[in-house]
Amino acid sequence: MSKLSMDDFCLSTIVTIRCQGLSGLQSIVLFILSGSQALLLPILFVTIWKIPNSTLILLSVEIIFFVAFSSWDLAVNLMLHGLDDYRTESTALGIISPLPNLFLQLCLTSYFLSIRSSLPTIYETKLSITIFGGIIAPLIPISLIANTLPSFISLRYYKLSASEVIFTRFTNQSDKNLFIISVDIGLITSIIYIIIIAFVSFSQKAIGKQKKIICILVSRGLSDWYLDFPWL
Repeated sequence: MSKLSMDDFCLSTIVTIRCQGLSGLQSIVLFILSGSQALLLPILFVTIWKIPNSTLILLSVEIIFFVAFSSWDLAVNLMLHGLDDYRTESTALGIISPLPNLFLQLCLTSYFLSIRSSLPTIYETKLSITIFGGIIAPLIPISLIANTLPSFISLRYYKLSASEVIFTRFTNQSDKNLFIISVDIGLITSIIYIIIIAFVSFSQKAIGKQKKIICILVSRGLSDWYLDFPWL
């Protein structure tokens, strides 16, 4: 077995939870960054009440999941746990952690479909529809599978002597390599899908007031997601 080190990394990178080597204060600061998305919810709820819209409903679900999972992760990090309890909660968090990203992608898809009529005609051709259905849309399930797979990789849980902090390590190098590959695929496919939808959306023609409001809220949700993303 390799020497147990206190390397910092996040097992659920897509939502920046299940991070190793963080103090209680660092966990709280990370939660504040993630939990700040909840400030957008009252605005979304009021807008949905006035303008019922599937795009904003999906965005609201994404934010609720994101904040809920971040809160659960904070509780796991701050409360004292035995190794078995910690392993169970960590695994459960890992399995459901891709859901916020999935609902964000569904939100963007819903928004894209709602503005199709205002897009340039090039995006309405048979070729464009085929490319979207055959190449772009499959990025969603690929991202979901790639972000879920690491939760089933064999892990070992350790509690360092004279410390209540629990650390997670890979059973072997092969599992670590599989984790890295899966995470990279999940992140890359998510980023590509979001960039493509954002790029196409910017090319739309003049839109009405309601769709402008929806566009602003979706952009705001994306900006919060970006600020919490692991490259920062």
